[in-house]
Amino acid sequence: MPTLTEHSLRIRDENAADAHFIRSLFDEVRSADFAAAGLPERELDQLLDLQFRAQTQQIATAHPEATGVILEIDGRAVGHAVVDRHASGLELVDLAVLGSERQRGIGTAYLRQLTDEADVSHRAVTLQVWFANTTARRLYERFGFSATESGTGHLQLTRPAASPAASHAAGLTSVAR
Repeated sequence: MPTLTEHSLRIRDENAADAHFIRSLFDEVRSADFAAAGLPERELDQLLDLQFRAQTQQIATAHPEATGVILEIDGRAVGHAVVDRHASGLELVDLAVLGSERQRGIGTAYLRQLTDEADVSHRAVTLQVWFANTTARRLYERFGFSATESGTGHLQLTRPAASPAASHAAGLTSVAR
């Protein structure tokens, strides 16, 4: 599968019409997490429904100002991200890409845009990642994230705010969002 150029990725605000895609993406990503349990399909569907509703509620409660975006290639939805923007920094609340589209640079392109936005506004970026998700952790480390704390199965990663001089030197002068 060909790799992506940053210009191939379109990022747009999510809307009500994206609900089915977001749920299907959630199911695809989380099904792999529960595969080892060997649950019958009906029980797996119920568990995924419960997990989806819990995550949706948790995000709405903990990040009421967060915004969701859909990542598209050639007009096809291939990923979803949720970001909470506040004065002190950006928090990447969730990032997921379809399994068939991984390892093409979609996450890299999205993170580049997000970290550029943070650099322009001199804000840090934080996120949490499942400690066993080594693929995602390597991606975040390439962008300068490092572990600042750990909890029940997750690591808190932070990418410090860029200094104004560093942003200027990199030619970053406008905020994308």
